[in-house]
Amino acid sequence: MKSRVLIVAVLSLFALFGAACKSTIGLSVVVDADGGGEISIGIQVDPKAEKAIYELTGKSFSDSYAVSDVAAAGWKVARLRGPDGSSGVSVTRRFGAPEEAGAMLRAIAGRPPVVFETFELNRSDGLLRVEFDLAMTINLRSKVLSDTVAAAIGKAEFSKLSTGFGISLTDGVSAEVRVALPGTISSNNAQAVEGSILVWSVKGGERLEMTAKSAYFQWPYVGGAAVVGVSGISLVVLLASDVRRRRRARSAPAASADPLGETQ
Repeated sequence: MKSRVLIVAVLSLFALFGAACKSTIGLSVVVDADGGGEISIGIQVDPKAEKAIYELTGKSFSDSYAVSDVAAAGWKVARLRGPDGSSGVSVTRRFGAPEEAGAMLRAIAGRPPVVFETFELNRSDGLLRVEFDLAMTINLRSKVLSDTVAAAIGKAEFSKLSTGFGISLTDGVSAEVRVALPGTISSNNAQAVEGSILVWSVKGGERLEMTAKSAYFQWPYVGGAAVVGVSGISLVVLLASDVRRRRRARSAPAASADPLGETQ
């Protein structure tokens, strides 16, 4: 499966038109409380790149590259057009468990070296508390971008393009990652937080490691534990009260056998 079609398309575009083209690679991850969720990957090119592609092919960027193989793998494909003349493609797919998310992203990213270098999402279930741990790496360094394009169009062809145009793929590429985890965020190294969404931005030439942790309480179990705790406390109070009552009864003076209390 040529599953890297989106990123390869953009990088190949820069190889043809140079740094005048600008593009953003977007990754969105939304995780549900049960460990399932949704991954979206998008590519957007600026109006200059869109115009250059249209003049060359007669098509917009979003219509220039076939994504049928991605759709056949279960991804929902959307072709985008911005009011400013930009164009893009996004693919979205749901996952049923944390480990599926990593497998899906690795499948669409292809073999290393790739832009989506690592992705690990783990869910830990405790008796009362559920924790999520996310760690991922985006790599936009020159060698990774160059190797990605060279693998797609051939090393010899890429060498001709890069030598002829003197281009640097890192000049026009950037990435933005958005993550929403369930519960309360306990730690993260995000560059920005928008409500409950963690945001990271990666410039061309950079390699960024991202981490985030969150947790939530399983309230039905917490409520049950609280009821048990209150019941236990109530039982202790009742037992203590009964013990005190019995002690007072034993320490009281014995009643006289003579109802009149007279000494025989």
